[in-house]
Amino acid sequence: LTNEMKGPLNEDHLILAMRVLQNKCFVGLLEEFDLSLQLFESYFGWSKVGDAAKRKECTQKIESRKDNANNHPTLDEDEGGEIWGLLEQKNLYDMRLYEFALGLYEKEKEKYGGDIVVEVVGDGFLPSPPPPSPPPPVPVPPPPTPPPQEPSPPEIDPNEPPVVQHPKYDPYNWNENAPKYNNINNYPEASEEGGWELHPQKNNMPSTLMEDPSKVTLPPELEARYTQLSIGFTDIEKPFDKSKNLAIFWHIPKCGGGILDQLLSNCIGLVEANKVGSREGHQNDETLTVVTHDGSQYVNVDTTTPNGIEHAKELHLASSGLADVALTSYLYDAASLFTNNGNTVRGKCFTMLRHPIKRAVSIFYYLKETEFGDANLSIFKDMSLEEYARSQWCEENWMVRFLTNEMKGPLNEDHLILAMRVLQNKCFVGLLEEFDLSLQLFESYFGWSKVGDAAKRKECTQKIESRKDNANNHPTLDEDEGGEIWGLLEQKNLYDMRLYEFALGLYEKEKEKYGGDIVVEVVGDGFLPSPPPPSPPPPVPVPPPPTPPPQEPSPPEIDPNEPPVVQHPKYDPYNWNENAPKYNNINNYPEASEEGGWELHPQKNNMPSTLMEDPSKVTLPPELEARYTQLSIGFTDIEKPFDKSKNLAIFWHIPKCGGGILDQLLSNCIGLVEANKVGSREGHQNDETLTVVTHDGSQYVNVDTTTPNGIEHAKELHLASSGLADVALTSYLYDAASLFTNNGNTVRGKCFTMLRHPIKRAVSIFYYLKETEFGDANLSIFKDMSLEEYARSQWCEENWMVRFLTNEMKGALTEDHLTLAMRVLQNKCFVGLLEEFDASLLRYEMYFNWGKVGDKAKRTECTKMMEQQSDTSDTLHPVEEGDEVWSLLEQKNLFDMKLYEFALDLYEEFSGYG
Repeated sequence: LTNEMKGPLNEDHLILAMRVLQNKCFVGLLEEFDLSLQLFESYFGWSKVGDAAKRKECTQKIESRKDNANNHPTLDEDEGGEIWGLLEQKNLYDMRLYEFALGLYEKEKEKYGGDIVVEVVGDGFLPSPPPPSPPPPVPVPPPPTPPPQEPSPPEIDPNEPPVVQHPKYDPYNWNENAPKYNNINNYPEASEEGGWELHPQKNNMPSTLMEDPSKVTLPPELEARYTQLSIGFTDIEKPFDKSKNLAIFWHIPKCGGGILDQLLSNCIGLVEANKVGSREGHQNDETLTVVTHDGSQYVNVDTTTPNGIEHAKELHLASSGLADVALTSYLYDAASLFTNNGNTVRGKCFTMLRHPIKRAVSIFYYLKETEFGDANLSIFKDMSLEEYARSQWCEENWMVRFLTNEMKGPLNEDHLILAMRVLQNKCFVGLLEEFDLSLQLFESYFGWSKVGDAAKRKECTQKIESRKDNANNHPTLDEDEGGEIWGLLEQKNLYDMRLYEFALGLYEKEKEKYGGDIVVEVVGDGFLPSPPPPSPPPPVPVPPPPTPPPQEPSPPEIDPNEPPVVQHPKYDPYNWNENAPKYNNINNYPEASEEGGWELHPQKNNMPSTLMEDPSKVTLPPELEARYTQLSIGFTDIEKPFDKSKNLAIFWHIPKCGGGILDQLLSNCIGLVEANKVGSREGHQNDETLTVVTHDGSQYVNVDTTTPNGIEHAKELHLASSGLADVALTSYLYDAASLFTNNGNTVRGKCFTMLRHPIKRAVSIFYYLKETEFGDANLSIFKDMSLEEYARSQWCEENWMVRFLTNEMKGALTEDHLTLAMRVLQNKCFVGLLEEFDASLLRYEMYFNWGKVGDKAKRTECTKMMEQQSDTSDTLHPVEEGDEVWSLLEQKNLFDMKLYEFALDLYEEFSGYG
């Protein structure tokens, strides 16, 4: 169905196949042959063809042959067995497609099968069943050969649940104690001839879970395992109570557990039970005590191994109250800690998850680069990642196996559901990809934010995080998602992939519940390394020739009467010095050729496709979801009515989109009190208290909200809750969100903005640079530059709107960034259009209730005068759609073009305010 006849398949192929079936094929089922035939006849109009009696006789005659009638042995009684598993493994995507097709078939029956009555014998096309045997003498018919009796799950004593005895598993232990899970984890085992053998992989493709895992009835043995955990661990929805609960960190290798462990003990000052306290001769202590190691405190037991957990249980660790947190990978063993007679303490699980493919890559490089002192492990030294992914040593669904205690044998959907249920009900989930926020969520839930000295904690945390020894300094597959290696690793971790997707949803719910007052200052992407510093400044101010590039001038000081120019520490469209990003890898910027002159780089930025889904329903990568959450904390949804007592209007200013003239209309004509940059002039930039100042007859609060530093100062002075400003102007929505996070503040932002066609805006930017006298000799380069030269140059802007709406100021953009930008506009910003300036202004007035402010006659006269000053570059400097300059500018602003198209629809949706 995808014409992909060789090479690995991935989820995209499955989706294409589903789309083809859904839209292009009328589906029948062999299992319902007779009904399917009549559905075909109904759809294609064949029921009216030929003589009905002859048709029926002929059909019965042909069906009697039943040459496809499964007269051979079947696997119907052995679903889930080894042979079934082998065949399923080779047909995982077809299994998913078939499940999808069943739904399509049901819809066809509803639509075309209303008048069809089928006399079904057997299953239609397959052989009819034999006549029923005579009634057996006992209620349950005895089998011909009694199979071995399957033991029923043990009855669990509520006070003493059985501990599941499973083979012990240590992902880093390759000695004789390491289990040989060759059929599931593909660890090495010596063959009789010597060397290593590859065992067949038995991983099954899980389908999409449609139900709440807690409402799915599992097989008795899996229900018994969940009961075992439930006796030891309370549900995570219940608040943590230190007198009744012990925090248990479920440690997944290479998911940031090591760094988190140090943060909890060294920085927060918690007493831990892991393995450190059992060192230096304490492993066999007969009484519990707290020992000190490198300045941190640990209980003298080892909870990282099943034997150590058993010893900790004998010493009554849970009820001792000595430990604040215990670390383990063995939740089922850890559940036994809470089953001593008389113990009333129960466990509270929390964990840090990571994308399974990235975790697998990290495991490989850990094995490859770590000196274990074991000759057997030298095999990894010269192994490539692809060889590892194909080998018997590559891990397989680690998370699902440990959450279900199914350490060997094939997994199925029931195991996935059990794993989901455990995470959903028993574990507080954090993400390595959002390490800083996850840490604060843990602190909020467990009450650790009040432990220790705050200043010391912060200093210690920064010091430990700076080490980032697990911070992906090795190569990654980020740019190769969907490639062959990614596909190989995905194939071995299908259930973990599904579990991780499910966990992302749990994490979002936790953020909503516990993250309301949290503000994270993100450097880089939180836990992963920060981006490299900018390259050193080039020596001269002309476009880069083959020789060392020229010195680029500092940004000009903009005339106060002109629309304010955005000054951003990472990205400034008018800043041509060393901080100006050189997006040569994504945007066709010029580079000197060997023959001289300029060459156009091949375009690597793909035109985003039309977004088919509601942006709010698309799951984004965690780091982008975190950015949206950051905005959501500061800004309420635009669909909620504006309430001046609860909201502050924030105008998101885009250069050369009419923001300057709108700014003057709001202050001079409507008479609103503004916070922009005017109020901070004349010595007010460092005022320690808020006040309203008058400038040219208009009123302004004495802060500058047009720069990140100014926003920070406004936050310190509690601008949002002061009630002094009617509207604040900024280009920095992510910085502005922090205005609303002061303790005790209940005001939230309401964003509105004025958009303009991206190509026309780019042209306006160019002529602004070309025709404005900045008094800076460095900017004279634009005086003799043509628009086409500008469009081909490194100075031409690139997707300004999407970058500022996603806070992605450098590097390549993707469809995910576009989706995030769309979501922000859709939910957080009231959209106006420069092309419909008057109508947009009326809409703002209606939404924000500004129509009743000021003298109406004066407003009208003032508005007409101000509008005469509006930007006329569209008429003075027209660019024809489709010509070369238009195409060059469009190529550099593909995402902004798609965003603008999306915004036009949003503008129409707001027509009720016109």
